This record gives sequence, C-alpha cells and structure tokens, in this order.
Amino acid sequence: MLNTNKEKFSELLNYLEENLIAYEEVFTKLVTKKYPLSHKFRRELKLIQKFMNLSNEQVETVETKVLLQLLRNRKRETLERAYALPRSKTLNFNNRTKSFSFIVRES
Repeated sequence: MLNTNKEKFSELLNYLEENLIAYEEVFTKLVTKKYPLSHKFRRELKLIQKFMNLSNEQVETVETKVLLQLLRNRKRETLERAYALPRSKTLNFNNRTKSFSFIVRES
C-alpha cells in the first residue's frame, strides 16, 4: 500500500512538472511575440492555468523566470550592438553578482 501511494505521488509530481514546463513554453512564445500581453492573451493564459491545475504562485514564478531571461537577453543584445563585439568576444551576465563580463575566445 505504501508503495502505491509513493507511485501515485510520483505520478502527480511528474504531471505537475510537465504542466509547468508546458505553461512556460506557451508563455515564452506569447511574450516573445508581443509584450506586454493583451487582455485576450491574459484570459487565455488564465484558462490554460486552470486546465493545468496550476496555482497563481506557480504561474507567477514561471512568468517571472521567463521575463527576467528575456530582459537579460535584450540587455545583452543591446550591449553587444553598442560595443560592436566581434564574434570572438562574448558578453556574459553573472546572476550572482548581477554584472556583465566579456569572454575573449582565441581564434
């Protein structure tokens, strides 16, 4: 009986993880095309959230993660264009120190 409960719990965790990943993919696609999202897209995301049985906290965590990553990518692209970095140089963002650094690769 204990083994069955563990299996059910494991299945539930896998189901929730898959739903979180799917929600993240949908949200990423939407905000990559247009941000801020329209009321129509927000309503559709709310329906998806309910269908996937995701809490507001789970959705907020996923959305914050995606938006921060998109912001970092845009900052990086802006800085790379501003400094016209050659392909041998890469601009990296350090999450811990919240700073950018250059990596020079020898050709």
